[in-house]
Amino acid sequence: MTERGIPVARVLAVDEAPVIERLTIEGIVSAPQSSKRPQARGRSRVRAAGPVADIVSEQRD
Repeated sequence: MTERGIPVARVLAVDEAPVIERLTIEGIVSAPQSSKRPQARGRSRVRAAGPVADIVSEQRD
């Protein structure tokens, strides 16, 4: 790829499998035993008193 005639990037074909597939094939990672996501049980949902960004900013000071 060029920008006004000056090379700025090179486009190459991707020969490798995605990282997660490669790691699965190599036996480093495995698929989850259950496709369901864990759920919080017995806990009520936390509600913020204001915008979360403001709360985080206050805690950083």
